[in-house]
Amino acid sequence: MTTPSLNLEDQVLLCIASPSLNGEPKRRLAHLASAGPDWSLVLERAEHHGMVPLLYHHITAIPDAGIPKPALTALAQRARDYLVWNLRLRSELLRLVGKFNEAAIPVIPLKGPWLADLLYPDPDLRSMSDLDLLVRPDDTAKAEELIGNAGYRRLLPAGQEDDLYHRSFIGNGDAKANLVVELHHDLADSHLARLAIADVWASASRTIWRGHEIGTMALTDLFLYLCLHAVKDGLGSLRSLLDIRLIVERFGGGMPWNKLAETVRAARLQTPVYLSLLLSHNLMEAPVPSSFLSNIRPVRGFRWHLGQAVFKLRGSVLHASPALMAGPIMALLLYLWEDSLQGRVRHLRRNLWPSASLRARRMAMEPSASVCRWYLAWLLQACAELGGQLSALARAAQAGPHRH
Repeated sequence: MTTPSLNLEDQVLLCIASPSLNGEPKRRLAHLASAGPDWSLVLERAEHHGMVPLLYHHITAIPDAGIPKPALTALAQRARDYLVWNLRLRSELLRLVGKFNEAAIPVIPLKGPWLADLLYPDPDLRSMSDLDLLVRPDDTAKAEELIGNAGYRRLLPAGQEDDLYHRSFIGNGDAKANLVVELHHDLADSHLARLAIADVWASASRTIWRGHEIGTMALTDLFLYLCLHAVKDGLGSLRSLLDIRLIVERFGGGMPWNKLAETVRAARLQTPVYLSLLLSHNLMEAPVPSSFLSNIRPVRGFRWHLGQAVFKLRGSVLHASPALMAGPIMALLLYLWEDSLQGRVRHLRRNLWPSASLRARRMAMEPSASVCRWYLAWLLQACAELGGQLSALARAAQAGPHRH
């Protein structure tokens, strides 16, 4: 995989993608800032990649960075917004974990404030959007009731989440306005290659975090989960790749790399893990052992090369348009990144013969519609979505490779 050419705004974004900058990296950022990047574009891309707190933290540490006052004012406001939001999420997570403790329901926080505490010297530098909690499948019903009693309601109507690996809740009332909690019973949808949830729980341990008892995944499971989560989200987020780099920097010295390679190959996870690690290494210099990458290197056949072509056409990591992070283009990429024949069959079945829940989420059609009617509508909608995405790609190409 080749790293695309970088313009000035790209270089600024990659330079600030670290919790701390000292010495040469800080001097490089000062040099890039003095070169006069388009700061509105830098801020726009920082928003997309979840890097606004890092951008503000590092830019304001450089004397005379040269950022225009309107851009600096906008950046400062967005950084304050992120800080307030992060504090709200942290407070709410602690409240919810306390309720899970009272109900004796084991819970594992995924990413969010807990991961920020683990990997960042200043946790407020990691942006967050919602709260993700993992419970045992057998505890799902009790956990859903607990979340409801804690002031949340289901985000989607009944029947639309039956095939998903989580249930989404949104806060009731002004105090929890826009707060979303995703209650997971698995780590990914059933059509995606993933870690076996029973094994994850079997190797998990309990710890005390900020006065509350939580479950934590084994280090190797957490590492693989972060890699697979980055792929599930389309490999279009620098924040996800930074999480991977930080966990390798902090824990890589004690990681059982040879055993981990065996686990990846046995679970048929070579391509997603390899891609996420390679990109984290190429873009952020993640210290991933070259021997580990060699041990899990996927076969470079037709699917690999087609996947790379589609990924590059989509804008790779840095320039991926949000409009292309879902729909047919994303479905095609996830299919091409699947290693096993069984996994590819799952993808085809899901997209060519959708479940009732998936149809209910994606189509405005009554559940009683005949098979011929809903299937024709499904195919027509997919074709329309694909046509729209191809048109968006064509417009982006005309605008220039760095304006995706």
